[in-house]
Amino acid sequence: MPFSKLYEFFEDVFILEESARRNFFLQKLDPRIKILAAFTGIICVTLIQSILLYLIILSATVFLATASRINVKDFILRSLTFIVFFTALIALPLPFTTPGEIIAQTNIIGLKITITREGVYAALSLVLRVWTALTLLNLLVMSTSFDKITVALSSLRAPRLFTVTFDLTLKYIFVFVHEAMRVSRAQEARRFWKPSFLERVKSVIPVASNILLRSNVKASNIYNAMLARGFDGSYRSLRSLKINIGDIAYLLCSIGFFTLIVLIDKGVLPGLTFLTSF
Repeated sequence: MPFSKLYEFFEDVFILEESARRNFFLQKLDPRIKILAAFTGIICVTLIQSILLYLIILSATVFLATASRINVKDFILRSLTFIVFFTALIALPLPFTTPGEIIAQTNIIGLKITITREGVYAALSLVLRVWTALTLLNLLVMSTSFDKITVALSSLRAPRLFTVTFDLTLKYIFVFVHEAMRVSRAQEARRFWKPSFLERVKSVIPVASNILLRSNVKASNIYNAMLARGFDGSYRSLRSLKINIGDIAYLLCSIGFFTLIVLIDKGVLPGLTFLTSF
């Protein structure tokens, strides 16, 4: 892996941590409240089907990101990357395979291809559902540092194995990337010519094996150091969390907002059913 790519990776992580450690609206909230609000929103997203309601939730997340001084462009593009490479590929066949009202039809090499209104709606709904859920998670991550998320999960009585694995995985990623940077830097320093594509391909396996061996040794050393300091498998932190009135108000507003969205989608509020017509 080229050194420049590794540098870009670390730069992206530091941008996340930088935005999470600022002292604005969302950053000031208790991380437990933000986790509960985010997962309430994700549950809401899985229950609704209206495209317009998805857009309303997306607008609300962008508003919160702006109020918290999070880079809106970076905030949107992070979730869009996953949409383009994964969800869009899954949703692509839906307009052609879903039965319904035909809105377009053509013949390609004798093969009859039709596009239905229901298929287009299903594809768009799937993309927006995943995008909205990822945006809610992205809002949580970009407004809360990883250490606070770990402390909040432990405080919420999440399974100990899950909390410890989550925390150690994040730390090990940095160990792995640090070793990859060292190997990549050493490899580039020993070259006085620009390698060809074939030479780069041939060097992948030995470089990758070297990185894995180094990372394994480093991880063993870290684990032994943890045992020497009394690690017994439980997560402990000196950081204390305290819920105030503002946190409770945010959680209640979030639950109320998502509950209202679900009620509108299910037609419980007749005066707002026009929002489900799209």
